Amino acid sequence: MGSLRIVCILTLATGLGAAWGCSIEETSSSSGSAGAGASTSSNSATSTGTSTNSSSSVTTGGGTLTCSAEYTNIPKGDCDLLAQDCPEGLWCDVSKDGTNYSTKCAPAGGGLKDKGVACSGPSECQAGLKCAAGKCTPYCCPDTDQPCDGGSCNIILSFDEAKMFRAFVCSYNDSCELFKGDCPGDTECHVEDPDAGLAVCHPPAPSAVGEGEQCEYVNDCGDSMLCNKNGVDNMDPYGKCRHLCDSTKLMEAAGKGGCLEGRECVPVTAQGFPNLGICMLPG
Repeated sequence: MGSLRIVCILTLATGLGAAWGCSIEETSSSSGSAGAGASTSSNSATSTGTSTNSSSSVTTGGGTLTCSAEYTNIPKGDCDLLAQDCPEGLWCDVSKDGTNYSTKCAPAGGGLKDKGVACSGPSECQAGLKCAAGKCTPYCCPDTDQPCDGGSCNIILSFDEAKMFRAFVCSYNDSCELFKGDCPGDTECHVEDPDAGLAVCHPPAPSAVGEGEQCEYVNDCGDSMLCNKNGVDNMDPYGKCRHLCDSTKLMEAAGKGGCLEGRECVPVTAQGFPNLGICMLPG
């Protein structure tokens, strides 16, 4: 499995409101088309595939699933990643031929683990599921979270180093509480759904940086931080790592609800986190 990088952009609006959007990006580390849970990758790609797997209505094992959002840009070959419409004993995955990618029916794996169950390799998951971000997951529709069954469709799985060929799969992350440092292992707590008051544990990016340093993804930054792309921090496509803060905990240390010296807690609109703000430079 390759490195996990989470895209989470927060845009401040007039009056210090905020709009959030998050996704995750993982570059696979194995190559070739294989059974359930296998990933494919290449060190080069010369063209971006034309999506034929978006804005469609497909029939899955659970019935008809309508997806109005693009869930992959992989050119459709033998099958549809979301519909999983291969003959019995096969499953639909991404196949590489030279520098070209397409969907292809491949032998299904014989794993026993269902959606959301922890995995460490491609052979552990049931047919039709991949092992991504440490969990068995299907391909999915990002505007409905189907067929994640309790997960979120926000992993963008990249199949080439240039990240030109992508497909969405589900994430199943542990929830956490901001500023508590309560995530297991080396994972860190980041906001997932500000209106629902949901924060989840994500593994840090290999290129993690500190406060005030340039970032592109939220897990470039540490626990209870975000990659801020607003105001003076807006360096398209990059931002800067900033601590999140809590207006009721401003006497605490940075990372525990307060801010570093020389920063001020600028409030944002997040229904599920009524006291949330971002530690910003004054002005």
